[in-house]
Amino acid sequence: MKKISRTALGLAVSCIILAALAAPALAQFEEADTMPRFAAGIFFDLNFRGSRGQTVSGVKIDFTNSPAGGLRLDYRITGTLALGVFGSYTRVQEKLTDVSGDIIIGTAHFNIFQFGGELALRVKPQIPGYFLLGGGAQLVQPAGDDPAQITGTDSFTEPFGIVGAGYEFASTRKRAFRINFRLFLVNPSDQGGYEPKSIEVDFVVGAAFILRF
Repeated sequence: MKKISRTALGLAVSCIILAALAAPALAQFEEADTMPRFAAGIFFDLNFRGSRGQTVSGVKIDFTNSPAGGLRLDYRITGTLALGVFGSYTRVQEKLTDVSGDIIIGTAHFNIFQFGGELALRVKPQIPGYFLLGGGAQLVQPAGDDPAQITGTDSFTEPFGIVGAGYEFASTRKRAFRINFRLFLVNPSDQGGYEPKSIEVDFVVGAAFILRF
């Protein structure tokens, strides 16, 4: 009888311990699994642009650094994988750097519209950090009456890839804030007047406010 009592007590304690350990994991799983699938929000980026190419005389061609703003829509595929699409706008000027390192800001202005998609991958649903991988294209459009010295007068498009990482904080079922760090790998268009690089690397720091529904 004592042996049966000890066995029953041991089983009861084991069940309590297992339940205590499993409850948080189950709650976390249910929370992640029942989170809204869709989210939409606004974001703001600060772009630090790399060199697009150089002329035969060694002058480097670039666009000025600039803030950008846009909208995005996300869809959570699983607890660790989400798909996002976005569109943004910024206005820049041409920037010339001569062989001595002197910088000249040109008079030509450009509107840049970016459209892209990216996958956000988390190691676990409860971990707020994530990795980014994606791509898209940007439309570069000369603006104003000033002649565009490095691109002529026609609009053009350039493909780009995205690699990066982000962190989500103050997250609830209805909203979240994010910070992102990305590298945009842009393939500059050959518009004549200079030799474009095969890949221009832009570093982008961004912040977003997201609403889930």
